[in-house]
Amino acid sequence: MGPEAAHARHIDAASIAAITSLYREILPPGGAILDLLSGWVSHLPPEIPYSRVVGVGTNACELAENPFLDEWRVQDLNSNPCLPFATAEFDGAALCVSIQHLTRPCEVIREVGRVLKPGAPLIVTFSNCCLPTRAIA
Repeated sequence: MGPEAAHARHIDAASIAAITSLYREILPPGGAILDLLSGWVSHLPPEIPYSRVVGVGTNACELAENPFLDEWRVQDLNSNPCLPFATAEFDGAALCVSIQHLTRPCEVIREVGRVLKPGAPLIVTFSNCCLPTRAIA
């Protein structure tokens, strides 16, 4: 992500509240959560304890600043959609307003299915935001 996008909020406060509410409703408390295309902030509900939150993103500085992440990996999923996790390792996953930046979304989603436990949710949210430097088509 380019410097113009660093620490920017790409959705408004109402959207953030709606996403946090959705996560509160669907992601299992106490579960291991995978935050895909993560950055400096996740929209997880702060009052819910998770056993582990792992972020995968492209900006090490942003990932290091994210207070929700217990651990993180720098990985460009467009270059390498294979996730460095065991099969059935996570209880839930989130891909927040970033799927439009994936050049191989089907491969990434297939990999997410592999690392999620059977029946575990994947929440994909969308916005109308477009970062011209990240546009893929």
